[in-house]
Amino acid sequence: MAKLISCGLYDYFEIVCMRNSEVVVSLKNKQQFSGTAKALIHENGTEFLSLMQSDQTLVNINLTDVTILSACNNAIEHHNFSVSLI
Repeated sequence: MAKLISCGLYDYFEIVCMRNSEVVVSLKNKQQFSGTAKALIHENGTEFLSLMQSDQTLVNINLTDVTILSACNNAIEHHNFSVSLI
C-alpha cells in the first residue's frame, strides 16, 4: 500500500496549485526546491507536486518527502503561508 499524506495537508498542495503560487518546498533529505506550483500528479499510488522552477525545469516532488511547504512572494498577502508536514 502506498504511503499518502493526510487530507488536511493535501488541501494545502491543492490550494497552491489552484493559485499557481510561488512556493518553497523543503524535503526530508534537506533539499529545497522553489518555483511555481503547477499540478498534483498521481502515478502508481504515489502523489507528486509538479513544480516549475525559474529555469523552466519541471520537477515532480513526492508529497511524502516534503517537510515544509511555504507559499511566498504571492501578490495577495493572505495567499502566503507556511505549513509543516512533520
